[in-house]
Amino acid sequence: GMSPESYRPIFELWRRGSMTVRTRLYLMPQRPGVERDQIGENIKHLHPGFGDQWLRLTGAGEMVSYGFFDLEGVQPFEVTDEGAALLGELLEDLLRAGWSIHLHAVLRATITRMLDVIEEVLGRVEIDPDRVRISLAHIEPITDEDLDRMARLGIGAGIQDRMLFRAKDSADFWGEDVLRRSPPLRGFIDRGIPVGGGTDATAVSPYNPWQSIWWLVTGKTLDDGPPRDPQWNRT
Repeated sequence: GMSPESYRPIFELWRRGSMTVRTRLYLMPQRPGVERDQIGENIKHLHPGFGDQWLRLTGAGEMVSYGFFDLEGVQPFEVTDEGAALLGELLEDLLRAGWSIHLHAVLRATITRMLDVIEEVLGRVEIDPDRVRISLAHIEPITDEDLDRMARLGIGAGIQDRMLFRAKDSADFWGEDVLRRSPPLRGFIDRGIPVGGGTDATAVSPYNPWQSIWWLVTGKTLDDGPPRDPQWNRT
């Protein structure tokens, strides 16, 4: 629901030199059906990396094609061929323009289809990994095969404490065996995949970082859902 106008207050603070929190912006189309037009306008008029240590335009995401928007991953969802084709088209345009990309994917099938598209695009577009990066958000139930593919493609992960609150619902839909390895933190670390921890705040989750760190370390939950199996913890 963030329109371009929504960012004016934070840019005004930045102009005044009044920022107190470092902020990185990922821009995304506002609704299905406008992806091509809005991302095209962003590429035309904006430059990734613009800003300074306090406020910087980082890239695009976490939605690029709404054909991959599987929400919380607790109900049936299928990526359409049209949605996959649109993602491939827009990823190629963004990468060629030097934009880093952060992409939402929750369900195993969504993750696999997304990696299919990314792998195909990276076969056509060469990127500088020191300047342009691709990362996936959420991806808690990812398989070992797709972890291997992420490592090979140089893709990072943004992990949030969603399972702290959604373990029971997710276990009911994915199965408890899948939930207990979601996310497989040790699987990321052992493969050298860059991982960032977060909260998914503020629209859908509390922003308390200590709560998120507690969950990352312990794997315990607050909703009576099964905890993460210790073998998948980072330590």
